[in-house]
Amino acid sequence: MHRIVVASFAAIALGGCGTAGYRADFGDIHASPRDFFNLNAPVRIADASVAGTTVALKEGHALILRLPEDAAAGTWRMRPLPKGAVVAPVEHDYATAAGADPASAGGEATFRLRGVAPGTQAVTLDYFRSGVTTPEKSLAFDVAVR
Repeated sequence: MHRIVVASFAAIALGGCGTAGYRADFGDIHASPRDFFNLNAPVRIADASVAGTTVALKEGHALILRLPEDAAAGTWRMRPLPKGAVVAPVEHDYATAAGADPASAGGEATFRLRGVAPGTQAVTLDYFRSGVTTPEKSLAFDVAVR
């Protein structure tokens, strides 16, 4: 009797687990599967030449910005973005120059931003010398996400 109850319960519990309700919807692929699956390479900016310009991104794509930095002398910082921004900071890191002493040699600050919504967003990065609370210089540009 116990086995019949267990078997009946298992049959009822598993009855709704079929795959009849599953449907893959790839209707958003349109003409370019590379855009749908975000397989396109990110926009890459190698230096501060982006200042005063507008960088165009597709929604979901990344902007990689590399700036020279000597972590012992000062650092770059991104100003906070407003709520509902069209870009989102993904990562910020620092790497020393190849083969250099990390404590004394310059390196490179890398900022990664991802386009998350259509629109235009102002982005500003400030360079602060060590021990100073006001920025020595600023780098401002716009990101247009479509």
